[in-house]
Amino acid sequence: MPRDHRRAARRHRRRQPEGGRDRAREGEPEGSDHALDGVDLQPHEPAREVAHHRYRAAVVRQAHRGDRRGRAGRGLRARRTAVRAGAAVGVGDRPERAGLSRRCAADQPVRARARCVKVVLNGSGGKVGRVLAPGLEAAGHELVELAGADAMVDFTGPDAIEPNVAAALERGVPSVIGTTGFDHARVDALARERGVPCFHAPNFALGAVLMLRFAKEAAEYLPRAEIVELHNEAKKDAPSGTAKATAALLGGDPAIHSVRLPGLVAHQEVLFGGEGQLLTIRHDTFSREAFVPGVLLALEQLPALPPGLTVGLEKLL
Repeated sequence: MPRDHRRAARRHRRRQPEGGRDRAREGEPEGSDHALDGVDLQPHEPAREVAHHRYRAAVVRQAHRGDRRGRAGRGLRARRTAVRAGAAVGVGDRPERAGLSRRCAADQPVRARARCVKVVLNGSGGKVGRVLAPGLEAAGHELVELAGADAMVDFTGPDAIEPNVAAALERGVPSVIGTTGFDHARVDALARERGVPCFHAPNFALGAVLMLRFAKEAAEYLPRAEIVELHNEAKKDAPSGTAKATAALLGGDPAIHSVRLPGLVAHQEVLFGGEGQLLTIRHDTFSREAFVPGVLLALEQLPALPPGLTVGLEKLL
């Protein structure tokens, strides 16, 4: 077969394009706009009617027929003229506002900002007082002398409670008492006579209040119980006020075991025994900072308490 015939045959045997398929530059024109970033700019479906939800109208975007390079240049110029972080804006347009006072600073918790109190703190040099004093100031309260006080907080000793409370009652100052081992009936009578509220909690840790609540519920199902309370060796009264309050709550005169050892702060466990089982409810105070939230809560609600002595942090929750 001649050479030119063989070439024609080979061309004939080549695969022909499928029907209906266009080659490059043979299809229907796509329009005058060029493709941008390979993303369709308009939806494939027409907009549908939906319920009016009172939202703002959709943002109308800039037409893409313009020069993209020009838009990029405008964005670059805007970034160059933007205000640097930390630069002053509008200085001179309005008077500079003075800083907030320490007593009602904006970063204080909402509960602490609700009422700033002038407090006389008895026992500020003690183990609890050394922690409580900065806690009161951090909450926005002011430490003052009794003559200018709105309330008294006392963490001294059992023998000092009655004269301290009496001095405060003479000036009409209500008291928050954190010391245990004093005569409740005597202080209650003094406060009622003056018509001034006083508050006492054997334990100002919120977790201790929950322990009492859980123990009371457990006693309904496991009535046999005993209490073990552990405190630092410097604690004078035994058993502790928290243990006495727990025993009164449980009823049945449960036995109380007191432990006084160095290194302890305030710990208590309530053991409930039943057939083949033992339930233990325990609360541990590792730092005296745990008492601060309870004292702040008592100061906040002290003016709303009735005259006389109110006992128990659970009364405020």
